[in-house]
Amino acid sequence: MRRTLLSAVLALGMLAGCGSSLPVRDFRPDYGKEWSTSVKIEGYPPFAVYELKQQRRLQVRLNMLAQVFGGVFDPVQWVGLSDGIPSQSAHEAAARQYLADTGRTSCTVAGSAITPGGREFEFTYSC
Repeated sequence: MRRTLLSAVLALGMLAGCGSSLPVRDFRPDYGKEWSTSVKIEGYPPFAVYELKQQRRLQVRLNMLAQVFGGVFDPVQWVGLSDGIPSQSAHEAAARQYLADTGRTSCTVAGSAITPGGREFEFTYSC
């Protein structure tokens, strides 16, 4: 029984980590005093992007209203097949769009970290 439980816990841990190869880190306190900018990507609810300009870091997450009310209209979330959080590539597209919207189209973006809950991503950029 104990061995079966351990195997199940390890399997769940591996599945949870399959969504992203980024390190798991809680970077949210770093952005505590920053203002967010709303960014819209085709086919997704709005994203909120926070920037630490001196460090060239971006935090990207779904807009708070999209997180709270997004599942109301999505039957896939009702039955538990999705948590409603877009993929890392969608978050990265929002980071690129933010940089383009702020006149930095030549910048490149790289994944940096994901929060423990998997709802927010951090990216670094270079121009």
